[in-house]
Amino acid sequence: MSEPMEKLNAYLESDISRLWKLAEEYPGQLSVAQVAKFLGTTTDAVRASIEAGNFGMCWKKPSVNNRGFLVPTPQFIRWYLLQRGVNQL
Repeated sequence: MSEPMEKLNAYLESDISRLWKLAEEYPGQLSVAQVAKFLGTTTDAVRASIEAGNFGMCWKKPSVNNRGFLVPTPQFIRWYLLQRGVNQL
């Protein structure tokens, strides 16, 4: 195997390992802050992605101005792996 492929495989293994650690620590649901830290982005970007329908759920009660956000861990894992081209688990 060529050196670039070895480096790429090592990177992907490390990425999957980080994902697994996140799932072990938070098996039920993730906070917006945890997802932002994992993805290396801001909480505003994660909220916008959730509102766009990429992963997670958001809701707004009629008498309140702010929204609630929820990211189920299994849903996030499936979304993340699909973004990486992993089609089967």
